[in-house]
Amino acid sequence: MLLLSFVLVCLLLVRQLYLSTFPRYLAANNLIGTAINIRITTFDDAFNSSYVNLYNFTLENSVSEMWDGGVYFLAVAIALFSGIWP
Repeated sequence: MLLLSFVLVCLLLVRQLYLSTFPRYLAANNLIGTAINIRITTFDDAFNSSYVNLYNFTLENSVSEMWDGGVYFLAVAIALFSGIWP
């Protein structure tokens, strides 16, 4: 009886761990990984500074650009080992 209770508790903990990490996994694969910005500063009457977004790196963007560029092996490897398998 004690062993059965222990096994059930372990199964519930594993299920909870999976359910709590799955949204993080989805967010990590679908949100922006890195952004390249330029900071533009003007020295007029007031000190003004603004950022211009040049490029955003995402998993989907990287794979699609590699596929369009003809780098099929690397596109499949990144999609498989960074998006599907973990």
